[in-house]
Amino acid sequence: MKKFLQLVVVFCVVVGLAGCASADYWNEGHSGTAADPYVIDTNADLVALRDRVNAGTESGDKYYRLTQNLTISSITDWDPIGYDDRPFTGHFDGNNLAIHVNMTAGYHHGNYYAGLFGTVSTTEGYAVRNLTVSGSVTGRYVGGIVWRLNSGSVENCAFNGTVKNNSINERAIGGIVSYMAGGSVKNCSMSGNVDITDGWNRTTYAGGIAARMTGGSIENCNANGVNVVVNSGNEKTYVGGLVGYAEVAGFDAIKDCTFSGTVAGLRYVGGIAGYISGGNVQNCSVTAVSNANSAVASTYIAGGIAGRAGDSVVIENCEVASGTVIQASTESDRDTAEAAGGIIGLMESATTSNNTSRATIQGDTANLGGVVGKLNAASYTINGNRYSSAEHGIGSNAQGVPGEDGCTRIDSALSITTTSLTAADAGTFYSFTLQTDASAGSSVTWSLASGTSLPDGLALNASTGVISGTPTTAGKYTFTVQANSGSSPATKELTLTVNLVITTNAVLPSGTVGTSYSQSLSATGARSVTWSLSQGNTLPAGLSLSNGRISGTPTVSGTSQFTLIASAGTDITASRTFTLTINPSGTVDPTPTDPTPTDPTPVTPTPTVSLTITTSSLPSGTAGERYSSSLSSNPSGASWSLSGGTLPNGLTLSSSGTISGTPTATGTFTFTVRAASGTSSATRNLSITINAPELRITTSSLPYGMVGYYYDETLSANLSGVTWSVYSGSLPYGLSLSSSGEIYGTPTYYGTYDFTVQAQGTYSSTTKSFRITIYDPDPEPEPYPYPDPDPDEPTGGGGCNSGLGLAGLILLAGFVLRKSHR
Repeated sequence: MKKFLQLVVVFCVVVGLAGCASADYWNEGHSGTAADPYVIDTNADLVALRDRVNAGTESGDKYYRLTQNLTISSITDWDPIGYDDRPFTGHFDGNNLAIHVNMTAGYHHGNYYAGLFGTVSTTEGYAVRNLTVSGSVTGRYVGGIVWRLNSGSVENCAFNGTVKNNSINERAIGGIVSYMAGGSVKNCSMSGNVDITDGWNRTTYAGGIAARMTGGSIENCNANGVNVVVNSGNEKTYVGGLVGYAEVAGFDAIKDCTFSGTVAGLRYVGGIAGYISGGNVQNCSVTAVSNANSAVASTYIAGGIAGRAGDSVVIENCEVASGTVIQASTESDRDTAEAAGGIIGLMESATTSNNTSRATIQGDTANLGGVVGKLNAASYTINGNRYSSAEHGIGSNAQGVPGEDGCTRIDSALSITTTSLTAADAGTFYSFTLQTDASAGSSVTWSLASGTSLPDGLALNASTGVISGTPTTAGKYTFTVQANSGSSPATKELTLTVNLVITTNAVLPSGTVGTSYSQSLSATGARSVTWSLSQGNTLPAGLSLSNGRISGTPTVSGTSQFTLIASAGTDITASRTFTLTINPSGTVDPTPTDPTPTDPTPVTPTPTVSLTITTSSLPSGTAGERYSSSLSSNPSGASWSLSGGTLPNGLTLSSSGTISGTPTATGTFTFTVRAASGTSSATRNLSITINAPELRITTSSLPYGMVGYYYDETLSANLSGVTWSVYSGSLPYGLSLSSSGEIYGTPTYYGTYDFTVQAQGTYSSTTKSFRITIYDPDPEPEPYPYPDPDPDEPTGGGGCNSGLGLAGLILLAGFVLRKSHR
């Protein structure tokens, strides 16, 4: 029955009979819930879904799952799934399968909108995921997967092929999405071409991921080996490796994205965004294509990250790799080019922080800057940026002269300056920080090259380059570390030696002539250890070394020193010099004589009492915390002393047998105690393990703040003496974290900021994630996304008379009251 209905639907699509209605075969036996999604396993299923959504008979929070790879390239005049007034509101799971297309904008829209999906307005969760679309999509407004995204997410999707225009009017061509009014695009990729070839004088938007966005976010996406090329005669061309035009509010972000390839157009051209205003770009990179350079080229304005950065933009922690060429060159029939910058071509009242450009900057203009080509504002923030090309960091400032404000010249190539690693001891905490040339700054990320690994127990921190942990196995380990700052990664082969550690104390328990003696030896770092005497060394007479134990019956008294070698392999050895004292044998008391007549009372000699130490083990302690433990003997009342080894730092042994104090170091400490009473004495080897204290961050959450109002909150931990730092993420703009844990400053931009702090104690460290929301005391309403915005024209709106303005005043009042009662 299902096959018959499929034929019916295909017939309806081909002949276009108005009287044919899509059958419900594709939901046969399924409920359309997340647990039981509708199944799409044929072209007819996909067509039926499209027709039902566009007819308004399929809406709501329904789920669909692709179960077969499909090819719909024969349907060239494809109508996208979802209209403006009847959008797709469900959830389409591509199930890691592919749909091959060869589509042109559907005839119902006059060759306007093209994409597998049209308007998407999924309220919550994913709209499209786990789907690859390949082939060609052509139209006036083109998205490789979605034409217009209002809400919901497009995630884990890919487009492989060409998206291009077929219209002489305004065009918006994007590799994944044509227009984003909201929602998010996450973990998506594009490979192929974004191509606008006609030369008509029309406004044009082109991007490897999205052509235009007035809301939403793009995260962890890449357009690698992509050509985004616009051959258009209009000065309003916005061309970006990721996004052509972005004017967003609330600091929606483009972050953790990568582009490689060619971006070319007339006016605003950027490696990540052609034009961006009101949003932020974080942790993005422009890298070289394999065996070729990346290129960002414009007739007027070009930037490695952004062609033009408008007001309230923040660009931070981004990289433009060596091998990238950024060029503003003049065509023969036009005026001079305007600007080219390693990070930003034309910068207004924006912020650019901690970015690095190793690109080559060139063009027919004096406004060539390693970081900013032309600074067109009196108010701005530039700090911590690095560049390797162009004569100045800023080609020209607001006064028309070049500058170096917040810019540092660096070498073009990243290099790892660490040449060797300090050795580690098995069973002991280890920490070593890898270094690059100073020019790389804090934006370097670290990793291990494929196929190499660190010794067991050690790990490499990707953001700090610290190798740390407690190694467990001795040996020599060779591995390759890799540093990446957006350019070609720098690598270096390093060798780390983990030493075998002898844990037996250097002063061995004493023995007695004629009395059997036995002492085991121990080492950390190997399961099996072979022991031997160093050449030329001997044990006290009567003793021998076998299977890690010194044993026998001493025959000669005296103090001996000898060196033992522990081996766990050819190159894994450790040695220690030991001291062993053999006491003389005891003497027998003389036989008592008969009492003399002058001494009527016979004298009976006092018997010698054997003294033993009854303490067999000691409790562990914690560094920085008070420790106390008493030793015991039989009989009691002995006088105690330390006869070998050392107690943990900070602890002492009293004569009454109490070990007490506050330990200051961690580890296991072995020592020998001696108890004496009269002429009798005894010794025993004991050990104490001192653990690192558990460090906990006790602050549970952080309060919100308000733009323009001072913020001051102090983090707390269960231990004192903690040093604080930001481990990952970013604090709100305008706020800083002091080493004492105080988050302070005056927020300058609203939004929600997630970050992780690290508390470093004397003995250990810990991290915890926090969120701070910064509110705008007087937010402006978001502009309607269409018609075409012009960044050169001023916009206004908002204020206290608007609904958002009133909401802002309410928030502000609450904020002031909260701060006044703290």
